[in-house]
Amino acid sequence: MYAMVIAEPAARRLTLARDPFGIKPLYYIEDAAGFAFASEPRALLDAGLAKRALVPARRDELLQMQFISGAETIFPAIKRLLPGETLIVEAGRVVSATRRPALPEGAPLRQGEADALARLDEVLMDSVRIHQRSDVGYGMFLSGGIDSSALLACMKDLNDRPVKSFTAGFSGTRVPDERDLARSVADAAGAEFQPVEFGAGDFWGLLPEIAACMDDPAADYAVLPTYKLARVARQQG
Repeated sequence: MYAMVIAEPAARRLTLARDPFGIKPLYYIEDAAGFAFASEPRALLDAGLAKRALVPARRDELLQMQFISGAETIFPAIKRLLPGETLIVEAGRVVSATRRPALPEGAPLRQGEADALARLDEVLMDSVRIHQRSDVGYGMFLSGGIDSSALLACMKDLNDRPVKSFTAGFSGTRVPDERDLARSVADAAGAEFQPVEFGAGDFWGLLPEIAACMDDPAADYAVLPTYKLARVARQQG
């Protein structure tokens, strides 16, 4: 995952690129004054390069789909690089735009089950190994479902010490509480298990702070407990 900008001052050229799955964001403005970019819209707004206003069509799209698609954002003049897109900017103007596909082109590769599983193990372990490259401690958010459980199994094989895991829980509500299942998975993997309660007080207390952090809004309720999980993880190093 990456978002990068390569500057060539002598040639008055910029190269902007974003990873094919769009994990890392990258925003830009192109107008008569020139070209500006940032990793979050707030930087462009604070610099006075864009108006603090909403585009009605993008606002309606957010309310209907819970996110905003395409290159346009909810803010006038601010655009985002699409997943896998590379822009070439010369003298303050975009002169080239190309995209790298997230998935291989062509029909699915036909292979036996054993070969397919072996290849999946190879690719998944390599991805987890790369994502563990860090200057600080790391852990994982564990739901106990297939995805996070598979990743925890990979991390177990790649680490000499127990993996730190964090799981959100919702007591006294109709929302499914995954803590018991996640604890069982963590115990099976020899991981450290940290349950994190998320209640009504957290919702009302953290909501303004979370909304302020969502520069490019997405109406995903999972953002709320995820924010608290991240806070607890940071507190624990």
